[in-house]
Amino acid sequence: MNVLIHEEEDVADKSMIIIGAGLAGLAAGCYAQMNGYRSQIFEHHGQPGGVAAAWQREDYLIDGGIHFLMGHRPGQSLYDLYSELGTAQANRFLDMHEYGEFLDEASGRRVLVTADLDRLAADLKALSPADAGAVDELIAGARAFLAAGTFDVGLGDPPELMGPLGMLKQFWGMRRVYKYLTGKYARPVSEWVQAVRDPWLRQVIENLFLPEVPVWFVLMVLALLADRQMGLLEGGSGEFVRPIEQRYRDLGGQITYHATVEEILVEKDRAVGVRLADPTGTLRSGSQHRADVVVSAADGYSTIFQMLGGRYVDAKVRVRYRDWKLIRPCVMVSYGVAREFRGDPHIRAFILKQPFDVGGPGDQWVFPAHLQL
Repeated sequence: MNVLIHEEEDVADKSMIIIGAGLAGLAAGCYAQMNGYRSQIFEHHGQPGGVAAAWQREDYLIDGGIHFLMGHRPGQSLYDLYSELGTAQANRFLDMHEYGEFLDEASGRRVLVTADLDRLAADLKALSPADAGAVDELIAGARAFLAAGTFDVGLGDPPELMGPLGMLKQFWGMRRVYKYLTGKYARPVSEWVQAVRDPWLRQVIENLFLPEVPVWFVLMVLALLADRQMGLLEGGSGEFVRPIEQRYRDLGGQITYHATVEEILVEKDRAVGVRLADPTGTLRSGSQHRADVVVSAADGYSTIFQMLGGRYVDAKVRVRYRDWKLIRPCVMVSYGVAREFRGDPHIRAFILKQPFDVGGPGDQWVFPAHLQL
């Protein structure tokens, strides 16, 4: 979330404009209303949720948004957040007892990634005894995160407001896992798995989430699973988002859909409002809306380089957008299947024998040998 604000302490009768009605924008709107601001959200799309959106197609629900929730049980800071936003009360969260199943089309081998770390270690070693050392290292890291219980890190004050004492307290809470947040564990998991000898086991570990995420993230996911702090949404992403939108409206917030912010208005280096794109195309500029505070919950590139016109780009930001590696693009194709999958893992990933091609000459895409259901 990108925030440009005035520095007034008194928020009485202050107004706020929020760009985007995804989860971040809706949450920002709820907390703005709770803290006395008059807020309005402008959303480019016709429904809330952003990447957590879902669609109904005849009798089928197409949902590629939220795969699972972290900290879904009472007593966790994330659960308190879900409650404040009104979505915990409206949803039934299902405990995850396993992460998913991986199957190899070529050999027929399969492995279930379970919450039982002892069983998971034994199953992975059975697949490749030669990789016992790598498996032990993976499980040891997951156990370290499990013992540390640092799953609420990042839910306190932001670094700008934390102060030296707060930083020291956070560092102390992470002392058991600090070594896993640096060095080789901070590198992408795709690099760490190069030491794994068995090609199929290498693909399993690499695709536990995304190959580009750091190793420590995979360790944390396994620890969350073992701690029963990962859950599924019974009603899907849409049922998670709608209560938050309703909570925002109940608090007095306003949402305008099909409203594209073209420019963040800035005066004397302070954000003072937004200008909307003209939907009819008949005017040179759209309507302007002013506020004491402007919060962009849109993506960073659009905010910095488009809505702000690149006027506030320093060397660090420029290097990040120019040189940092991007997550590889992926394509999701959804099929409606007229059957239930009771008793099956909620994720079943197939490692295919061969990649498959899509498109004709000059417009061809080659997809890796990985299919997830």
